[in-house]
Amino acid sequence: MYPFFKDDVAIQIHKGCVSHFFTCSTLKCKSDVGGVRCYQDKANKSLTANLWHHAIHCFGNEAVNVTVKGEPAVSQSGNIFSSFAHQEQ
Repeated sequence: MYPFFKDDVAIQIHKGCVSHFFTCSTLKCKSDVGGVRCYQDKANKSLTANLWHHAIHCFGNEAVNVTVKGEPAVSQSGNIFSSFAHQEQ
């Protein structure tokens, strides 16, 4: 999941809770805050599901599958991210 986010992870306090803020690497993020907050005081602080869902929302399911799982792209959707996935094939 981390390739879809910028390297500079910020530590923030949001609504009284400590969180890591991952900035989306797209030029125009589709979320309101421009990234994902991972709260550190929760039991699931090491899970990356919220990063996964954000990457799917901004980059598309096909691009996430190609990058994370190494699955081959099955179709050419016309999406610019899927065209990068087909470059090596």
